[in-house]
Amino acid sequence: MTVVVGERQVTIPAAAIPDPEVRHEWEHFRGFGWEDRRIACRLGIDWTTVRKWASQFARTGSAPKHRPRATRRREMVAQMRAAGVDHTTIAERLGVSRRTIYDDCFRLGITERRTS
Repeated sequence: MTVVVGERQVTIPAAAIPDPEVRHEWEHFRGFGWEDRRIACRLGIDWTTVRKWASQFARTGSAPKHRPRATRRREMVAQMRAAGVDHTTIAERLGVSRRTIYDDCFRLGITERRTS
């Protein structure tokens, strides 16, 4: 799949993916002929983030040095919720607000959206 970066179109190279485990999965799914957007969705990575990685890779020739903080935080939230830790305790441990944890859980499909 090609992505418009600036005025040019580029194919997202697996080397643009910063996390080695995600890069391996990306290559695995690509081997089955999956499109990049579908792979990003399957791996829980926002398509905009993947385009940013591809853009940076096109400019600098190297992948970002780290994964976005929100991605790592959401992984930790999912693990803690699976272990039965409540939202308040997770927020305290991670140093973020309870609302952030609720939003992360909603994005992960763990809880329903709160109205307030």
